[in-house]
Amino acid sequence: MKALTDKIIECLNDKRSGFNGILCMAKIDFECPFCHKQYKDDNDKYCDRINKSKKFYTTVKCSCGKSFKLTANYKSELVTFV
Repeated sequence: MKALTDKIIECLNDKRSGFNGILCMAKIDFECPFCHKQYKDDNDKYCDRINKSKKFYTTVKCSCGKSFKLTANYKSELVTFV
């Protein structure tokens, strides 16, 4: 959550950002498509992994033992797929 707060403050302080007073928050929770375990990305762990990836997705291994892919859609919401 601190990373998100720091980004908001950085955006507010940066005059070049074109901040217009409207703040949009992305949905940062997702679930395993197999067992439906809920995940939250409050500390941007998964978002950072997606941003560093050249393929724009990352693989997540769930506690149920299965792996799934995670990416972000055009609204910056996290989306899972197999």
